[in-house]
Amino acid sequence: MKAIVLLPVIAAAVWGCKDGSPGSAIPGVASSNDYKLHGPLFEIAAQTLVAERRCSPHDFKEFGGFWRSNAADRPDQYFIYCDGRTARHRIYIRVGGDKVEVLN
Repeated sequence: MKAIVLLPVIAAAVWGCKDGSPGSAIPGVASSNDYKLHGPLFEIAAQTLVAERRCSPHDFKEFGGFWRSNAADRPDQYFIYCDGRTARHRIYIRVGGDKVEVLN
């Protein structure tokens, strides 16, 4: 499990935004469920997954970003399918506060 801490100043520097509001660096991420609530965290998670070659930018565009998990015991978890459409291709993240964790 990997935790990534996000601070607003760092987010602004990463995306080069003067007002701290990031634009989507990877097409499709802005289509994620609850993007208005967790957009900067989704952007960081997407960048991390692409940098680690676990996902491609095409995966985010094709599947429309991160989807909210419907499991009642996981309200803070989202997932994306990378390199396929089966359960084994599903990558989960957990968002909360100022951090995001890649769970698998």
